[in-house]
Amino acid sequence: MKHTLATLVCGLALVAPAASAQAILLEDFSSFYQPDHTYFEGDWTAGSYAPRASFIQGDGVYEIKGSTNNQDNFVDIWFGHAGDYAPFDLTGATHIALTAQVLPGNEASAIWIALSDRNMNEATAVFLTGDFSSTASSLVLALIQVHSATFDFSLVDRLRITGNLPLGQAAFNIAFDQIEATAVPEPSAYAVLLGVGALALGMTRRWCSRSGRPAKR
Repeated sequence: MKHTLATLVCGLALVAPAASAQAILLEDFSSFYQPDHTYFEGDWTAGSYAPRASFIQGDGVYEIKGSTNNQDNFVDIWFGHAGDYAPFDLTGATHIALTAQVLPGNEASAIWIALSDRNMNEATAVFLTGDFSSTASSLVLALIQVHSATFDFSLVDRLRITGNLPLGQAAFNIAFDQIEATAVPEPSAYAVLLGVGALALGMTRRWCSRSGRPAKR
């Protein structure tokens, strides 16, 4: 019985980290525009990297609206650009969790979140605007797709928000609430946990049967 319990504990120890990954907050949009690390480009800027006038800072949300989804329109958030900021260590992250709301008049079909490391290698997460609510903020997960084998998750220096459509002219009207990086366990991890749990329950019933003790329900 002791050896079997040890095996169960080892199995749980191997699977538990994947099943209980912690989300890392990248941006909460409570006070989004910071001149020393937030840079708007293309038609998203009023000049000098400042946001265009139609963009609105709300209570914990930031509305990017009144422009288009052209790939030349974007905002960059630099995590390690100024002295009081530092790169993020996103080792183990598999998905970006975006909490946002589609605003009236939006025509853009996608939101791109791009991550860059210290060597400007890139990884992206693509969200379909149709997956978000138009009445309230909702959370959607998207897989992080790495575009370079040398992408360094331990030194993520920049995050970019864009519609990213070449020659795009669709209205981009989105209210951003929160961006997180997280690890979503593979389905196999859940299967292992369920299997270990079922095995433990079966062993408990057999042991109680042999000892004459009733198994707890």
